[in-house]
Amino acid sequence: MIYSGLPKVNKTRSAHGVAICLDKTATNIWKLSGSEWEAVNERIIKIRMYCAPINVTYIAVYASVNPHNKSMIDKCDRFYIQLQETIDKVPKGDMIILMDDCNARVGKQEHLTVPQVVGPHAVDVKNENGNRLIDFCLTNKNSAIQDKNDKLLINFRNKLDRWKEYFCELLNVNSVVDPYLIHQISIPSTSTEERDRQSKPPTLEEIEETLKQMRNRKASGNDDISADILKAGGLPVLKWLHEIFVDI
Repeated sequence: MIYSGLPKVNKTRSAHGVAICLDKTATNIWKLSGSEWEAVNERIIKIRMYCAPINVTYIAVYASVNPHNKSMIDKCDRFYIQLQETIDKVPKGDMIILMDDCNARVGKQEHLTVPQVVGPHAVDVKNENGNRLIDFCLTNKNSAIQDKNDKLLINFRNKLDRWKEYFCELLNVNSVVDPYLIHQISIPSTSTEERDRQSKPPTLEEIEETLKQMRNRKASGNDDISADILKAGGLPVLKWLHEIFVDI
């Protein structure tokens, strides 16, 4: 794991820090590539791998929550400035893979105005971080995509089909495992008692414990109700949630 964070004296709970976790194969490739990485700040980290036929730069980011005062707005603006500077430093021939939690929401209306950025499946409204994310995507559009014969693809559907074809050929490889051995693996069965236990409606205590495990200060869903609000509701909200889950 390669990570970047704040010094312990400046850290507040788990609000700062970002990391990239590599499996054994990726770790070996990264080490053979010279172990190139950069901790830009506590919210941006970058690593680079020398691959064939194209080198890959991974950038992991964790943006601030949606701003609600001048200080937070300035922090969000600085974050996107630093992110853009990080991308601009990447060699032009690299494939850039950006892995992010931008705490952003984009609305369905934006699909009509910027369909090249926002797809048809979005929430009803966007927030400030959503505006920043859209602007960032418009600035950093995907590179030109070519088919197997190096013909430039312009149509959006053709580009999607080319990505599908690429990953299909990349991931669907012949297995070295004997199919007979696979069929010999027994499938574990679930006892009647366990199935009955899993079929029971959740208890009030189980819902309370699940709610406690939900992270605070995370973007809400389509209902605009965050985990913080549910937790603040206390027992009345827990009973209300319990009634809903029992009816499902």
